[in-house]
Amino acid sequence: MRQVKVPPGVVFELKNILSEDDKLLGVIFNLSENGVINAQELATKSGAANRGVVYNNLNMLKALLYGEMPTGASISRHSVRAIDRLLKNNTVSTELGSYFENLRRALQENSENLSAVNYDREILEKNSNRLSEKAAKFSHAIYVYSFPTYIHYGTIEDPELIWLKIGSTRNSVWQRIVEQNRQTSMPEDPKLLRIYHKDGMDLLAYEKKFHDTLEKVGHERSAASRSKAGREWFATTVAALDALAGLMELTIESEVDFDEV
Repeated sequence: MRQVKVPPGVVFELKNILSEDDKLLGVIFNLSENGVINAQELATKSGAANRGVVYNNLNMLKALLYGEMPTGASISRHSVRAIDRLLKNNTVSTELGSYFENLRRALQENSENLSAVNYDREILEKNSNRLSEKAAKFSHAIYVYSFPTYIHYGTIEDPELIWLKIGSTRNSVWQRIVEQNRQTSMPEDPKLLRIYHKDGMDLLAYEKKFHDTLEKVGHERSAASRSKAGREWFATTVAALDALAGLMELTIESEVDFDEV
C-alpha cells in the first residue's frame, strides 16, 4: 500500500488541529485519543450514524496522520475534502502545508485508481443487496437510489452532490425498479441507498415533502429531459435526506455510509 512520508515535526501540530476540530472527524479523533476504541461506543459517543461511518472516519485519520492510502476511492475523496477544510479553517506551518499538498495529490490519484474504484463498487453492490432484502419487508416506504457512476463522480457543478432519486414504493417493488431500468437501456443497475418508513404513512404526502423541501433549499431537480425516469432526481446528499427523514420522524434503513466530515 502506498504511503506518503509524514515529517516528524507535523504530527504534533496536526493532532492539535484535529483536537480542536468540531466536525465528526475531530470528535472521533478526540474520543480515540482518550482511549475509546470500540466502534459501537465511538458511534454512540460521537453521534455517528453507524459503525460504518466510524470506520470511514478512522480510515481518514490514518490517511491524515500516517499518510496511508485508503483502500477505497470514496474515503480518498473525503480525505481530500477534510484536508481542504482543515487548511481553510486553520493557519498551518510551511512544513504541514507541504505535507498536506503531497498527501492531497496522492489521495486524488488514489481516488481514480482502478482498484480503489472497483473496491467501492463492490461495497456499494453488497450494501445495496443487503438493503434490498430489507425492502421486501415494507409494503409502503420512501426509497432513495442512484447509479454507481453518479455516486463516484458527483454532479458536474459540484462533485460533493450526487444525483439521487427519491420515490415511493408499494408492495415491495424494488426488483421491478431494477428491471425497468434495464428495459430503458441504462448502462448500470441502480443501487439502493436508503429506505424511509413509518407506520400508517401517507406515501404521496411524504414524498412531496421531500421533493418540495429540496427544491425550496436550492437542491437542483432534474428536468424530465435529463432522465428517462422523470423528475424525482435531485442533486443532493444522503446526509441531507437523512436529516429530512429525521425531522419527519421516519425510520431510516441504511447500510454503511459516510457522514459529513
